[in-house]
Amino acid sequence: MNDTYKVNVRRNLTTQLQVDGKDVTVAHLSIARLDNRAMIDWRHFQWIKNELVGDENEGCELYPAESRLVDGANQFHLWVFEDPSIKMPFGFNDGRYISEKSHTGETQRKWPLSRKPNDLEECEAKVATLINQSLTPKS
Repeated sequence: MNDTYKVNVRRNLTTQLQVDGKDVTVAHLSIARLDNRAMIDWRHFQWIKNELVGDENEGCELYPAESRLVDGANQFHLWVFEDPSIKMPFGFNDGRYISEKSHTGETQRKWPLSRKPNDLEECEAKVATLINQSLTPKS
């Protein structure tokens, strides 16, 4: 618990997945705001995942079939692989791209000083290069 969220953690939950003949387990993070507001802040959830399970552990929020829906409160559920070597079979695979600058008109907020990534300047350059490449007309 912190000044904004409370998180209930259940660990070592079995799944129907196996990797290299070993069962895959997940941690279930049930996240609720203390003020019960229905607000999602992706960066906050990323920080919570990092603090409670690990920086290199991957997880996801599930949007289930209606027949499996659980929606009784303003809570959010993350399912995180407990083994950091297991990665999702989907998502981005081109490295780390983070930014706090507006490159094409979108808005992005500044990182709090206490959480500002050490590689932000390097990543800003990568983002700018990627955007410039995508905006350059192909001949």
